[in-house]
Amino acid sequence: MLILFEAVLVKEFNSDTDLGRLAELWGNLCMIQQMRGGSHWMEKYQKSGLTWSEYLIKLTGLPESKALVFIMKEVVFGFTFFTIEKDLATIREFYLEPGYKDKLNTDLVIEDIKSQLRNQGVQFIEFDIKDLPI
Repeated sequence: MLILFEAVLVKEFNSDTDLGRLAELWGNLCMIQQMRGGSHWMEKYQKSGLTWSEYLIKLTGLPESKALVFIMKEVVFGFTFFTIEKDLATIREFYLEPGYKDKLNTDLVIEDIKSQLRNQGVQFIEFDIKDLPI
């Protein structure tokens, strides 16, 4: 069986162009986490006193944290959020909109993420995603 994958662009989150979709996708992630009994991001957001969009801009704008968005046919369909300490990036979240999961080659997306992180001086990557469904 031949599987054709769509082209995916992995780029650094830009609040001017990507904020609406990032807010929607991260909100979906929060809902899933709450259904599984977790509320990490929702609790932090509620304690911040900011709007959801302001919170995401502040969170992704810190010098030690960043987000990358995944774009297919001009639609942001996923993201990864990570913290950086010296040459180590720790991926804290990775979310793909369910309808897109079968349309992409995740190995290529991961290679693009690694390339983006290398461009920021990262040499080592670790995953620290708390709510993996095991």
